[in-house]
Formats: sequence, C-alpha cells, structure tokens
Amino acid sequence: MAIVVYISVGIFGLVALLALLLALVRRWGAKVLARLHARMAVRGEEILLGDGFANFRGRLSDGYPLRGNAVLLLTVRALHVVVLWPRREIELALERMRRIEVTRTFMGRLEPRGFIILHFVADGGAGEDAIGFTVRGFADWVAAIIKAAQPHLQAVQGRKTDPSGPSPAPGAAVPPPVPVPDAPAPPPAVGEAPPPEKDGTDARPLRPE
Repeated sequence: MAIVVYISVGIFGLVALLALLLALVRRWGAKVLARLHARMAVRGEEILLGDGFANFRGRLSDGYPLRGNAVLLLTVRALHVVVLWPRREIELALERMRRIEVTRTFMGRLEPRGFIILHFVADGGAGEDAIGFTVRGFADWVAAIIKAAQPHLQAVQGRKTDPSGPSPAPGAAVPPPVPVPDAPAPPPAVGEAPPPEKDGTDARPLRPE
C-alpha cells in the first residue's frame, strides 16, 4: 500500500512540475512577443499575426533538427522567429520566400499534424534554405503567409494531414478529376443482332393504332 502511495505522490509531483514549466514557458513567450510588438511599433511595421507558444523545428542549413519553443510574429515585411532556448532570432523577409509547404516530415522528424516549411533564398543569395515550425491556428498561419508573400512565392505545396490538424495550403493547385469512361458493352452472342445505339429516342417498333 505504501508503495502505491509513493508512486501516486511521485506522479502527481511530476505532473505539477510539468504544468509549472509549461506556465513559465508560456509567460516567457508572451513577454518576448510583447517586446517584438513594441519593436515593430517603433519601425512602423503592420503586424498580421503573432504567437508566443510555437515550436521551431530547425533550419536546413544547420544540418540538424534544432527543436525549441519559439515566438512567431508575421508583419507585412517579414516573418520574425525567436527561439527561446537556445536563444536565436531569425528575421525572414517576405521577398526572400520562394515556397511554402505543409508536410509531415522535416529533417528526419515526423509530425503527424504537419509542419509548415518555408523555403527561401539562402544568406548571400546562393541556393535555397528552409525552416520548419508548428504553430496553433495552423491554417490561419498558412493563409496569412501565402497572402503576405504571394508576389514572391513560386510554388505552394500542401495537403491535409489530419482532420484536426493543418488544412491544405490555400491556393495550392488541385488536379482536376480524371474522367472514368463507361465500360464497353459486351459483344453480341453469335447469331444475335447487336443492340441498338442509344440516341435518346425510343427504339421499339411503332405499333399501328
């Protein structure tokens, strides 16, 4: 009985600790987001979307999937990403964006609900780089980024990965349905006249009145 009590107390303590850490991260993210808002106000940049509790999933040029809680802020000029720990800040101008992609995998990581992957012109203008992240209001973020960066995007790729997760990227080309032809009629039996073709008229012989 004592062992069960100790285990229960331990589980309760662990849950309480995780809840405390989560609350601290949320509060930390809210403060960073507020500072970003103030900075954009000084610059005079219009803010489109912001989230203080997103998840950064890495940058392709780093070669490894760095994960961490992050703050996202989208303005009419750029997407600002601040990774809380280890501290890192990325300012991605909309004019550098080339492709937006919704996918379940990125840099060897699997996310059933999907990642938002932004492909952009690499630093120095040579080649292409990419960052990946997950965020609340997934579909809203995809739509807002596409709308803001539309003049610079060369492709939009995406698909619905989960009913409760991200929707297909708005504006993505949807291939038309392929028409399925009617199955050919079986050949008539030997000695049997072929069936009349359907032309919308009654093929039965007329009866005298």
